[in-house]
Amino acid sequence: LAVDDDGRPYVGTGVEGRVYSVDEAHTSTLVADTDERQIGALLLTGSKRVIAGSDPPVVHEVRGMGGPESVWTSKVLDAGLRAHFGRLIWRATGPIDMSTRSGNTQVPDKTWSDWSAPLGAPGKVTSPAARFSQVRARFTRDSGAILSQVTLPFVTDNLRAVVTSVDATPKNTPPAVKDNAVPSSGGEIEKHASVVKISWKVDNPDGDALRYRLSYRLDGQTTRRDLTRPDEVLTKTEYEWETASLPEGPYRVRVEATDEGVNPPDRAFKHSLESTVIIVDNTPPVFRTLSAQGRRIHGDAVDGVGPIARIDVAVDGHNEWRPFLPLDGVFDESAEAFDLDVASIVPAGNHLVAVRVFDQAGNFTVRDIEVK
Repeated sequence: LAVDDDGRPYVGTGVEGRVYSVDEAHTSTLVADTDERQIGALLLTGSKRVIAGSDPPVVHEVRGMGGPESVWTSKVLDAGLRAHFGRLIWRATGPIDMSTRSGNTQVPDKTWSDWSAPLGAPGKVTSPAARFSQVRARFTRDSGAILSQVTLPFVTDNLRAVVTSVDATPKNTPPAVKDNAVPSSGGEIEKHASVVKISWKVDNPDGDALRYRLSYRLDGQTTRRDLTRPDEVLTKTEYEWETASLPEGPYRVRVEATDEGVNPPDRAFKHSLESTVIIVDNTPPVFRTLSAQGRRIHGDAVDGVGPIARIDVAVDGHNEWRPFLPLDGVFDESAEAFDLDVASIVPAGNHLVAVRVFDQAGNFTVRDIEVK
């Protein structure tokens, strides 16, 4: 803090390395803007006046306050993306000449444009389109002029949002097994769900508000049908698809992202991406054959879409199901034959054995057979 010979107060700031003054009306005025990071000391009385900056340490001699040689240069202004500039507007007491320059590096260098011809009144910026810009004011015509506000309108280039992935799983699907983890074996299969949860990821470089449209097709066909209604404005990156009324089979879902809601038609962009195959299977498998011979149960089951995912049995109506493998040892086809030796779980005598078969979608069917 310092006071000059007229009793006017000044304050030096850290971080920006600036010196401000304030009048009785509490109006602050920037009187010095140094290249150093902070102001360490002020001496603003007498014939030799100085401002001491630090980081790095530099001493500036104050040769005058205001006057025809005064120049103010703004910090580098970042539009975030390449921008086209509009009409430069400012408020000042007294005449001021304003100029601009622009470039695509955060620190001005030789790739930046030259300072534009000075504007004596608000007018169109002639600096070329770029991401960064600066404004400069020269107080060449009035030593008492004060610049109080500067506005530099701009419009950034529109960038296309890109859908980077589309995932679809039944709504009740358990979390995926983490990398390098061993998946558990056995246990109950998740119950069937006809709702498929669709989610997607989008790279949206300019942060525009996006609207999504979803459509689907049978794999191998070209005809698409809408999932979202024409008047539905979907902004979330997920959607629940009810498939109960659809024919069974493999489907693909396409997600389209558009920024049309925040850009004129000639500037709006769209991008779409299609999912991998989604199996719609809402019908349980069926037994083609089922028979018992002693303590062995033979048969085969088939599913319209597949694959068969589990075979298990329970005895005499008890809710204790024991899993068995198919004949080939792996559940990997839509039709699986089985030859189950149930001697270890079915006691001697006449018993009723329930055989239950699941498909991968969680649909199941149960048949009872008498074992003697």
